[in-house]
Amino acid sequence: MSTTRRKTPEQTDLLMGPVLGLRAATADAPTVWRVTVMIVIPADAVPPKLTVNGKTDATAPRALRKTADAQVFRYAIPVRQLAQDQVVVYSLGGTPTWRFCVPAVGHAPRFAYVSCNGFSSANAIKDLQHEAQNTWSDLITNHDGALLKNLEREWDEHQAWVNSELFDNGSPLRFHAMLMGGDQIYMDSIWDDIEALKNWSVLPIAEQSGFAVDAKLAEDIERYYFELYINRWRYARGKAPWPANAYDGTLDAACALATIPTLVMWDDHDIFDGWGSYSAELQASPVFRAMFAAARRNFWVYQLQMPEELLPPMTLPDQPTRLPRLSPIDWNKVAKKDVYAPAFLPQQPGFSHAAVFGPLAVLVPDLRTERSQLQVIGGVTWDAMTQWLTTVPDTVEHLLFISSVPVAHPKIRLAEAILSFGMPRESVTKGLSDDVHDHWSNDDHEGQRKRLVRNLTAFADGPRKRRVTIVSGDVHVAAWGVIEANDAASNNARRLNQLTSSAVVHPAPSGIAEFFFLSYMEHKAQAGEVIDSEHRLQMMELPGAGARLVAHRNWLAIELDESTKRLWATWRLEQEKGFSSHMLAVHPARSGAQDGDA
Repeated sequence: MSTTRRKTPEQTDLLMGPVLGLRAATADAPTVWRVTVMIVIPADAVPPKLTVNGKTDATAPRALRKTADAQVFRYAIPVRQLAQDQVVVYSLGGTPTWRFCVPAVGHAPRFAYVSCNGFSSANAIKDLQHEAQNTWSDLITNHDGALLKNLEREWDEHQAWVNSELFDNGSPLRFHAMLMGGDQIYMDSIWDDIEALKNWSVLPIAEQSGFAVDAKLAEDIERYYFELYINRWRYARGKAPWPANAYDGTLDAACALATIPTLVMWDDHDIFDGWGSYSAELQASPVFRAMFAAARRNFWVYQLQMPEELLPPMTLPDQPTRLPRLSPIDWNKVAKKDVYAPAFLPQQPGFSHAAVFGPLAVLVPDLRTERSQLQVIGGVTWDAMTQWLTTVPDTVEHLLFISSVPVAHPKIRLAEAILSFGMPRESVTKGLSDDVHDHWSNDDHEGQRKRLVRNLTAFADGPRKRRVTIVSGDVHVAAWGVIEANDAASNNARRLNQLTSSAVVHPAPSGIAEFFFLSYMEHKAQAGEVIDSEHRLQMMELPGAGARLVAHRNWLAIELDESTKRLWATWRLEQEKGFSSHMLAVHPARSGAQDGDA
């Protein structure tokens, strides 16, 4: 008689992880920095013991999901904040150790921001000038003081400043948290890798809409989403084990995810390219709905680090509609069942969430769940965001509004005009219409963009004046946009800045056609745009870059100077050799004209 031998914790191999998540502080423990740790291990393995700062935590991890081949677990590391930064070292039943940094009590965290962690197609990989993980390596090097000191001869002025201000003053790690603005994984390969979907993608649209998803196809789709996270997010893509010290090995996305707690939101590629921006007929098709369900479930487990059984059910419209109305979810019920749930905005159907970190607040709306060609978000989500803004405490100086798709970006009227004549066939693999419809500035979304601009300006210019900064990705360029109300010159609370950083992995536009398109977009960026009778948009030259839309892979640092209340943004741009730094300061709210005020 054969027996199945369960692995002991010491023998457990991590299939993927660890991945750190960040949770907002609670009202009863406002000075506790709450970090979650997600791992994937074989289905027959015993979850390893978590050790924090040399002490074993006897608390059992929470099971998030189990399949025939793998199981996903989540640990929790609550850390009481002190008067100064502190470093937490953790391990998971073996030799490798990882560490992360906790901010001082009452202080804003120092953020890194990234988007577009992958490739939209196999052809995109060929456009890389450097290693795929090169930008991640730069981010981690600028995060870890010891790594940065090893490259002292190559420092630029900004890196020397970071070293003197942080690392020489006892902070060995720079970032407390990482904002991930969408496309943390690219699911587009599913159209080629699952034969039934590949065949479906070339059917006439009329046949696509009525194509039934049988049990086998539904299972194949679900398995694909589940397994692709493991394959794409595992350390060194599974080619090497974790070293004893994480920073001594491959400086890739997995290394960053294991050492910097994340706040995340999905965008289209986390589902598939263009989700929500296709015709109402395709959006209501059985194939689209099956893929959304699988993407939603796996985003919930892997990125939000939540138990599968707590995912609220959602039924998408099965009849074509250009204005989907989804039922709101009582997220407070979910929070009662899991104290480590993200701080979801109550009574809205998506994953929108928010948090306050001392003088800095972060609002992360879900711009995909309710998306259609006529809307970016639905009415109940507007209401939930508006309600949350009324609860922001007076201690907050700056609000970061994380918009997966840019609010301030040149309008692509030429592309819209071409597509309005139906030249390209709507296609999940080759079409362009979804890219155009994705933008806030698309004519069909223009009304919602105006509403958003007015709402954010009204919040910033309320009784307690503060600054609002939009942080975005998606478009594979680095950019700085400004949206000003008519009287912003004398009241900078009525000036919204947008910081666009994209992409951390996907190559920047580089082909001949893309060169001409970028030239056209740069021309549009110089001209600016009138949003409405009170607001004007202007794309600014990225400091020190000589252009408004800078086509280089990049990442972004967002750090609050506690003494001056200035919010510093620093883009790190990949160059032919090395990286360059580009800095911008967003001043606190103040009245009176200020030359050069951002």
